[in-house]
Amino acid sequence: MKKIILTLILTITFFLSGCGAKNQNIANEYMEKVNQLENHLPTSQEIKELDYEYYNLTSKQKDLVSNYGIVKKYLSLNLDKINELQTKINDILSQESVQYKEVIEIENIYESLSSEEQSYIENIEELQKLKELDEWDKAAIVAVNFLKSVLKDGNSLELIEIDIKEEGLYYVKINYSATNSFGGRKEDIVCIDVTSEFETGLIALSLLNGNFSKSSNTLLGGYIGFDVEEHSVDCDKIMDNLDVDIKAEQTL
Repeated sequence: MKKIILTLILTITFFLSGCGAKNQNIANEYMEKVNQLENHLPTSQEIKELDYEYYNLTSKQKDLVSNYGIVKKYLSLNLDKINELQTKINDILSQESVQYKEVIEIENIYESLSSEEQSYIENIEELQKLKELDEWDKAAIVAVNFLKSVLKDGNSLELIEIDIKEEGLYYVKINYSATNSFGGRKEDIVCIDVTSEFETGLIALSLLNGNFSKSSNTLLGGYIGFDVEEHSVDCDKIMDNLDVDIKAEQTL
């Protein structure tokens, strides 16, 4: 009888030991999958699959899992939005020519993330360099502000295209539309000269003699005749920076 009882105890112990080892192996396999998340930012689908796998573990297997908190943390984040934004940032930083509105769009998406979600975004600070004003931007800002001052309704100004040539002065050719005297809209092209100190040039005299169109046409004729490189600037960038004090920028 004692022999039978001893055999039974050994059998149960062996069975429980086997179950315990099996549970530990399953838990270890699961934890290894979770640890792999350290190598990359997961997608929402990856986290959902890991969460579903954890849900289907037995209670004893769950007790052996020590890193489910990582999965739980990711479940609270908008991983698809984070990954999509990071892809946009990487793409735009790899381009030679970038549209200003794309940079602003990325910044707006970044601002919509929670502070924790923002912590997973890399190289967001590099976008600031893409917003910096170069000499062509500054000349365009001076010229557009002058144009606004001579229009009947400067606030109605919409920029279509801005090109600049430098020949001693910056000659800024502006293709724009604005509200006319009859309430409709007109398209026109003007040319405004800007000095190297980023002040309006001879065109400023037109405010005294009232001959802005004539002065602009004269400058436009010169612009066309200049056999120098033409630089295009981003109209959205210019409109968004019209309030920048260019003279103050020069002293920085």
